[in-house]
Amino acid sequence: MRKPKTSIFTRLLSYFLLILIFPTFSLTVYNVIARENRLRDDLSHQAALRLETDRDTIMEAMDTYRHKAYVISSSENILSILEGKESNLSDVYATLFDVMKGDTYLADAYVISKDGSIRISTSIFPESYDIRVHNNDREQGNVLSEVMGQNKDPRSSIITLGQNRISYRGYRVLFSILRSILDKNSNLLGYTIIDVYSEAVIPKLKGSELFADEILMDKNSYLGYSLLHTDLAGTMDKFPDIDDKNMVVSKLDFNSFSLISVINPEPFRNTGKTIYKALSITLVFGVLISVIFTLIFSNSISKRLNKMIMTMRRIENGELDLTLEKETGITEFDTLAGSFNLMVGRISHLIEARSEEERKLREAERKAFESQLNPHFIFNTLSTIKSLARLDGEDKIYTISVELGRLLRSSLTNTSPESTVREALKLCEGWLKIQKIRFEDTLDYKIDADEETLDLTIPKLIIQPLVENAVIHGLEESLSQGCVTISVKKHDGKLEIVVLDDGKGLDNPELFKDFSKLENSGHVGIYNIYMRLKLKYGDNFEFSIQNGDKGTISRIVLPAEKKGDENHE
Repeated sequence: MRKPKTSIFTRLLSYFLLILIFPTFSLTVYNVIARENRLRDDLSHQAALRLETDRDTIMEAMDTYRHKAYVISSSENILSILEGKESNLSDVYATLFDVMKGDTYLADAYVISKDGSIRISTSIFPESYDIRVHNNDREQGNVLSEVMGQNKDPRSSIITLGQNRISYRGYRVLFSILRSILDKNSNLLGYTIIDVYSEAVIPKLKGSELFADEILMDKNSYLGYSLLHTDLAGTMDKFPDIDDKNMVVSKLDFNSFSLISVINPEPFRNTGKTIYKALSITLVFGVLISVIFTLIFSNSISKRLNKMIMTMRRIENGELDLTLEKETGITEFDTLAGSFNLMVGRISHLIEARSEEERKLREAERKAFESQLNPHFIFNTLSTIKSLARLDGEDKIYTISVELGRLLRSSLTNTSPESTVREALKLCEGWLKIQKIRFEDTLDYKIDADEETLDLTIPKLIIQPLVENAVIHGLEESLSQGCVTISVKKHDGKLEIVVLDDGKGLDNPELFKDFSKLENSGHVGIYNIYMRLKLKYGDNFEFSIQNGDKGTISRIVLPAEKKGDENHE
């Protein structure tokens, strides 16, 4: 039998109507029965004492986190990374978390450079603090606007109310503290911002039993934050219960903050034995009913949420064949489960399709390149061997035979899609030796490779096709002396491969501006190199072919990797 479905709103409204009806009725009766001036004076005196205690609590919290902001802003690790010096990022985070230790659920700290390029935080960095997208318009509740809107670099801390802003973890920001980060010459490097959540202050307040409301007010921005009703914040018109008769004010030492209490006299009125007894019974039943219905509602939601969370975590760990339960009895949960199951199914299908597509493409590319030996090259080489056998003797024949054997052996025995730079250069050198014998004195070559690059891995057969192009298209048609230079260097974690010739150059250099358009052209070898690099490295590589001062320059820049590395994205 299917469970009847109801929305969360309906259940929430039903339960809380039952929870609130008795206390609301009792407070109404309490307010009508008696209003006594003497009691108001007594309560005002008690409120002032309680308010001073709460004021000291808030000032202590502000002072504590101001000090933390100062410690972070003056940290050598923080200054080093903002000044662009060599710095261990783990040390920077260690400093940040060490300063904020013990405050995991009370506050979060953020460090941002003045141009927004560096952003470090103890949690997810809020978009509202991202200077790169931040405008200079004043944004209430955003401490960064206090600086950017006025174009000033504060030397001391700036504190603003959070205007009831919710962090990504669901905590409400009570106030935010900003402090500039300056170098030794007082130049602005960035900012430290600490968001202090209501949980850091509200549980320590002593006035909750005495006050109807307790409001932290910033007179500069005319914003207030209710400390007893955390869903109530904003300008003064959001607090209709404030008036001169039931209000006590205490100023804070920081900025323009004041703490305002709204006295609630009802719990202290003496209404007589009959009213007191009726009220007591009403409150007892109200509390019991509230507890019962709160437990029912809490269990109803938490069991389903916990089950969903456990299933989602298993899916996160790769168990994509799981699904969320749809028949929960709550419309929103059923809709969420259905959408989530559909999304997981599509992701699983896309992953399988993508994996199969990449596997087939890699295998096709590998086979295509490993089998790609130019028939014209083989024919010309054999012709050279025949001619030399007849005219010159055995030395050159021996050299050609050896190098040709190496080429054929490499293509037939090495089935890996990758090779080391050393192997690739040996292959190119063997090919060039044969061509040098073929072209006699009209061809020369140079190979210049740093020792540290020789054991790095690259996709197989990406250098030799460029060397072939340099000889066949750059030098073969030239009657004068020609030279091919292969250069392999490593710098800044990148491997740079350059093939340079001094031949006639490219007839149509514009053709090589976009390699993706060469698929159906006469340059399928160049297109295949580009596609293999694109498949392996994504956008994390450079490939260009262009005319130089003389001849053609082919250049490839890749992540410097050894076998087993996966540094590319």
